[in-house]
Amino acid sequence: MITVLAAVSALLLVISLVRSAPEALTLVAIGAFAGLALDPLVTLGERRLQMTRGWAAALVLVVLTVVTVAFLGAVGPQLAKQTTELPDQLPDVVQSLTDLPFVGQTLADNDVPAKVEDWLGTLPERLAGPSSNLAGVVESIGAGMLRALLALAVMVGLVLDGPMLVARARSLIPAENRPRADQLG
Repeated sequence: MITVLAAVSALLLVISLVRSAPEALTLVAIGAFAGLALDPLVTLGERRLQMTRGWAAALVLVVLTVVTVAFLGAVGPQLAKQTTELPDQLPDVVQSLTDLPFVGQTLADNDVPAKVEDWLGTLPERLAGPSSNLAGVVESIGAGMLRALLALAVMVGLVLDGPMLVARARSLIPAENRPRADQLG
């Protein structure tokens, strides 16, 4: 009985890992691509500024952070303004759906603009109502932030230790195959 329970538990664990593997692999791949994209900048900083890899990586990551914050600072107010203007513009935008080629007449015949306006008009009450899934939204935001941190950690790790990892992987390849492996890399 214990053997059967252990086997079923192991099988469920394997199934769970297989189901979550694509998401984790995607996050690792995103972090790896970002790290690889930043590597030439770090190498340039090492050479031009004659810094150690750690300081050059820190400089590149700080500059990237400053640029990102500046971009969000420039775009954020415009996004907030457009978000507050959306309710005023909504009726015109929804009504313009009936002017679309091919589907516009069908949308008008089925009174889709009025249905969309009603649905969007009651959205705040549904989000704040007793049947709202606010906990699910908060959980989703938290999970998204955790995923972003995972990708960021992979990126920073590759920026800092990329050449060392390449050197170690290269040392595992027999000497006669290294030129071919370098070409493939």
